[in-house]
Amino acid sequence: MAVQSKYLEMFLEEGAEILSKLNQRILTLEEYPGDQEALQSAFRLVHTLKGGAKMVGLDNVSRAAHAVEGALKTATTGGMALPREEASRFLAALDRVREVLDLVAAGREGEALALDLSAPPARRPTAAPRAPTAAEAPGAPGAGAEGDRRLGTDRVRVAVEKLDTLQNLVDDLVLQRGRLGEQLRRFRSALAGVDALSAVEAGRPLGPAEAALIRRLASSLRAWDLNEHLEDFHQLDRTVAEVQAQVLDLRMVPLAEVLDEHNRTVRDLAQELGKDVALTIDGRFTELDKRILEAIQSPLLHLLRNAVDHGVESPAERVRAGKPARGTVTIRAYHKGSAVVLEVEDDGRGLDPAAIRRKAVQRGLLGEAAAQALPDRELLYLLCEPGFTTRDAVTEVSGRGVGLDVVKVRVEKLKGSLAVQSELGRFTRFRLFLPLSISSLSVLVVRAGTSLFALPSVFVDRCVHVAAAEVAAAGGAWTYGDKVLPVISLARALGVEPVPTTERLSLVVLQFRGRRLIFQVDGLETEREVVLKPLGDHLRDAPLVVGVSFLAGGEPVPVLNVLDLHARWGTFEATSRFEVGGPRHAPLVLVADDSVTTRTMEQNVLQSLGYRVVTAADGVEAWRLLERQPVDLVLTDVEMPRLDGLELARRIRARPETADLPVVAVSSRSRDEDLEAGFLAGVDAYLRKDRFSQRLLAETLAGLLKRRRPDRGAVPAPRRGGATSPRGVAE
Repeated sequence: MAVQSKYLEMFLEEGAEILSKLNQRILTLEEYPGDQEALQSAFRLVHTLKGGAKMVGLDNVSRAAHAVEGALKTATTGGMALPREEASRFLAALDRVREVLDLVAAGREGEALALDLSAPPARRPTAAPRAPTAAEAPGAPGAGAEGDRRLGTDRVRVAVEKLDTLQNLVDDLVLQRGRLGEQLRRFRSALAGVDALSAVEAGRPLGPAEAALIRRLASSLRAWDLNEHLEDFHQLDRTVAEVQAQVLDLRMVPLAEVLDEHNRTVRDLAQELGKDVALTIDGRFTELDKRILEAIQSPLLHLLRNAVDHGVESPAERVRAGKPARGTVTIRAYHKGSAVVLEVEDDGRGLDPAAIRRKAVQRGLLGEAAAQALPDRELLYLLCEPGFTTRDAVTEVSGRGVGLDVVKVRVEKLKGSLAVQSELGRFTRFRLFLPLSISSLSVLVVRAGTSLFALPSVFVDRCVHVAAAEVAAAGGAWTYGDKVLPVISLARALGVEPVPTTERLSLVVLQFRGRRLIFQVDGLETEREVVLKPLGDHLRDAPLVVGVSFLAGGEPVPVLNVLDLHARWGTFEATSRFEVGGPRHAPLVLVADDSVTTRTMEQNVLQSLGYRVVTAADGVEAWRLLERQPVDLVLTDVEMPRLDGLELARRIRARPETADLPVVAVSSRSRDEDLEAGFLAGVDAYLRKDRFSQRLLAETLAGLLKRRRPDRGAVPAPRRGGATSPRGVAE
């Protein structure tokens, strides 16, 4: 029988869904052999697959389904358990059928019909799929993910009740448009009398027609009920908002469409690795925008694979550790405010901070001192660095250092965030915070200075009003829970003019990657759903802003990039700390270098970070400037004419007025003896030119400036290599 193309597309979609459900039923029967509901459902599904394939001319699929039907009946007679080997045989047969459907979908019907379904199937891809590139947009999220196939359609199933609700709202819009149209017609008619007023302005008598027009205008204005028209407008506004919400709801699909696919993934990978792992799913019916659901397919697959491979121990290891031989991987999905939280957790060996530190030092990401100073909570995020892996050997499953960096980038492209938690020997948990929709964004609109800015609500932990005196007494900090955290002026961080502070401050607490960031804002305006417009090509790399939206009155509002705010936090603590009585001057940095190119580059970098800068062409000029002008920090080259950087550091340490002045040396000389000579001369941190970066410079200076000002809070743990310090100030 020839393939019936008229109904083929419909069958391919139905067949993919049937295969997915059959996979679930076989796994259920393997785990719970007496589950008659699952057994009967499996028979119905395979029978439907057999009949549908026969109708569209896919005879080999129909015969394969008939064989599965018979074998399933034989294997489950008398309620006997479905042996793992038998379950694997059924699942392999279903994989073979899926191969046929994929070939047909690709237009290769001849190959599909010729495929011998009695032969062993192509090996199911339990090994690591191709890691998607960071540049892949959410619109094409499925690259390399086996589960993306079924969701990668441009159709969504919609309940009839939802369409009825939407139709009723559209009918209301039509009626309201008619009412507003009639009011507009009457208003235009009344405005005709305005032209007659020109005679009054000119001082000439009114003619009969003009007088009649003015009387009609006066009568219309007296009959005009402004409140009625305002109510009509508000009703229209409410109806439009309901339509928008209903249209968004049409795009929402349950996470079960993704999550149920992965029972098979976990089972097969665990079997391949000689492990016993169960997957539990909480929140299967939590709904998410279909495009976001598609975009997280590949990241979710990577997290599950990491959990089974890296996290869960072998049965023997688990028993020795006093755990059940069977490990558990748990997926949780739930709503939190305007976000969906997706967690992937395993009850395995946990992440070993010592191993991560050791690998970070070996790869040159951190110096030894910085690695030891970095808190365990911050250390875990090194796993998201490109190419980072704790595995010593590369296997077919892992060890290549791809995956978690792609997960982080993909989630952040969706305007979400990734958090990592772990306890050695107990668990590892990856938590994805995702917006409900990709077409709109819930934001908190705040005022910084006299300008409006928007913060994505998914990152807003809380908003509070506190006494300014309380923050000032703590040196520009506020107690949140059991921690004293710095308070940053958002206006100063963004480079806008702050307004005078009042007795009460508005604070916004953001949460990103497990860290809380507190901003003082000059006003909390509103929380609303907005449509995020991307920046133009000429502003693509603009810092701190991810896009722009517009308020109801047409006023543009920049939407801030929380990822950038988090990355610059160390600099903000040094330059933008909240202070009562108006902002203090930004720290003044003296740059001493005989190279005009290096001097100018460092000056521009520092100014972009919010510092004030003065420059000197050599050590003598720098010393003379220090004698007449106080500065907050010195950034100096080592090799300079007349007076080199090390001698400059010695003079600074010998002078009481500058003895505690932070000094940072920047040099291409990086031998151990060079570093030792710098520290003996009194240098606080040594930056190597071959590893120089804006981020490293920012973190080094921020740490040194806070160390010099004990009232400003503790020195943050540095996070990157390239600078060396015997005092652990910056590494």
